[in-house]
Amino acid sequence: LQHYFIQSNLSIYGPCWCECSAMSEAVAQVTKDSLLPPNLPDKGKQAALMRNCCYIVAAVILADDKVLLIQEAKKSCRGQWYLPAGRVEPGETLCGAVMREVEEEAGLQLTPSRVVCVDGDAPGWMRVSFSGDITGGTLKTQPDKESLQARWFSVADVLGLLVDLRAKDILPLIKEAVRQKEVNFTGIKRHIAPYQRSNEAEAS
Repeated sequence: LQHYFIQSNLSIYGPCWCECSAMSEAVAQVTKDSLLPPNLPDKGKQAALMRNCCYIVAAVILADDKVLLIQEAKKSCRGQWYLPAGRVEPGETLCGAVMREVEEEAGLQLTPSRVVCVDGDAPGWMRVSFSGDITGGTLKTQPDKESLQARWFSVADVLGLLVDLRAKDILPLIKEAVRQKEVNFTGIKRHIAPYQRSNEAEAS
């Protein structure tokens, strides 16, 4: 999985093909000194956490025809809506980070089960978006520094831009999560653009 993290304009779609603990072991715990391989095709730089790169997690949680959004508390986008998301903290696993973000921002407990997408702009940032099941907690209704509240919105309303979103970059993530759910997606689809993977990458 690390090989794909270093590609610009990267998308990986598919289920968590292993348990979150195994996936985290494959990616390794995120630490201050963790590095990704230096073969960046465009930037020519190593992606180094807390130097020139940050890892971000997001949660695309669906229930029937609704998607979970949180209302931002940050000054720059206060009152607007977005997926539960945030930076991975040093020493955290990816699954641990998305579970923490969902609990902090939405008040709910998430069990991640699928990787919806991996995207980013190497070496600046890499985002891993998960879907999964809510297994506990209470939907947040009181504001704090993490978010103002959480709410379930109709997927159609969100995709139709009837909700005041912080950014439209979450729309493809929601569409892909819905598609995967509708077809009970069990395969892994990888698409890398504009770069083509090398023969070595294909073999791996």
